[in-house]
Amino acid sequence: MYHIINVGAVRGGEAFLLMNDAGAALVDTGFAFCADEMINNVEKHLNGRKLDSIFLTHSHYDHASGVPYCREKWPELKVYAAAYAKRVFERAGALKTIREMNDNAAEVFDHHEYRRLDEGLSVDVPLLDGDIVTVGSMKFKTIETPGHTMDCISFWCEDEKLLLSAETIGYPLLPEKVVPTFLVGYEMTIDSIRKLRALGAEKQLVSHLGVVDKPFIEEFLEKSEIWMAKTRDMILKAHAEGYDNEAIMTILKNEFYKGDIITLQPEKAFDLNCYYTVNMIIRECAPKAQD
Repeated sequence: MYHIINVGAVRGGEAFLLMNDAGAALVDTGFAFCADEMINNVEKHLNGRKLDSIFLTHSHYDHASGVPYCREKWPELKVYAAAYAKRVFERAGALKTIREMNDNAAEVFDHHEYRRLDEGLSVDVPLLDGDIVTVGSMKFKTIETPGHTMDCISFWCEDEKLLLSAETIGYPLLPEKVVPTFLVGYEMTIDSIRKLRALGAEKQLVSHLGVVDKPFIEEFLEKSEIWMAKTRDMILKAHAEGYDNEAIMTILKNEFYKGDIITLQPEKAFDLNCYYTVNMIIRECAPKAQD
């Protein structure tokens, strides 16, 4: 028997505590400015037990920034993430961006002063595709699912038919849309979605959403692939009609930055993602000019 509880302190900075009789792991860790509150939430549910590990689905600030605070509270825990994520956290430029995005999120949520803790944002156990990690008696296989970032990984527990998925699959903007989240590659995103669809998960932890069951999973992953293609086509059509990249970004923003997404993602973060998405699709998918 296992339980998954959202212990995140604010919307958009979700962290999920996975507990069973013999272990406890945190799946992602949320923003920096509310990490102390997140840790208080974790402690309430652990009820005196220790946190054994952190599984990071990728290196973005809204998923990884709570790591140093957790290390401060539980010095013996181990952080598991993609080998690529380990290298990201070793780059001064990446850490600078993470700090800037955390500061922006703090402003958005009116937390102008917060305890900044950068040291300790690192990976203890770098993972490759097919590696096995455990939470108590539960065994999870690491699945590389790039597309949102190069370091996106998902975790699959065959025995429980439980999938802890990375953000590459997008976010459901109900009732009919899926917000695309591909930033580094279109084809790799489609490959990742199909890889996860083939698992036949009965329970899935979706980034920023929570645990969903099989009927929702099947419909969501089907729509995810459809909306990735629609977004690609939307960008390519505007590009072919002569729109510049900034205008195409506005088209995407009008299409997707509404409803739940506004409360989920600070506008600056959405705009930055749009910038990468538009440039990536044009670079990868637009017809190349003939010499």
